[in-house]
Amino acid sequence: MEKIHNGDALAEAELVRRFYSKIRQTARFKLGFNNSDWEDVAQECYLRVSRLLREGRFNSEKGKLSSFISGVIHKVVQEYRRPQKGRFMLPLFSDPERIPKDLKDALASLNQQMKLEYEENVVILNQCLKILAEHHYAVLKLRYYQKLPMRKIGEKINKTEQQVIDLKRFALKKMRDCFEKHFS
Repeated sequence: MEKIHNGDALAEAELVRRFYSKIRQTARFKLGFNNSDWEDVAQECYLRVSRLLREGRFNSEKGKLSSFISGVIHKVVQEYRRPQKGRFMLPLFSDPERIPKDLKDALASLNQQMKLEYEENVVILNQCLKILAEHHYAVLKLRYYQKLPMRKIGEKINKTEQQVIDLKRFALKKMRDCFEKHFS
């Protein structure tokens, strides 16, 4: 590490060679095997690891090098997935006065339609939730609203983890059936 920090290119090349396959495999796995940008992200990981090591950001007293590299890969993948501000903004919309009136009216109409669809979906969702038994509703609420793991839900309602999984599966099936009835 000290050699890399001092700018030794051979030491840096050896490190990259040593972790080359791990970086490629991890980046590809985290992005998904069908994502075509995984090689670009892997290359960004190599560059970021090299830069951070040259800057002396790795401290061997705090952890292993492989953990440091995994953290860098995770951060690069997160940055890749995070949408950039203004990424889809057109220059036309930067000044509201430049938006044509017919486009403003169309957007207002679309917003109103989307709002009505949303309100209708909320009503249907509430109707479907009302048909569930109390214990099915409780499982869905604890799982999706409070984001509890199955084991914790089981502890709260005095059921085994498998029973909770079965209750959730049954409740979701009833919800799907209810939605299909409303939308068909």
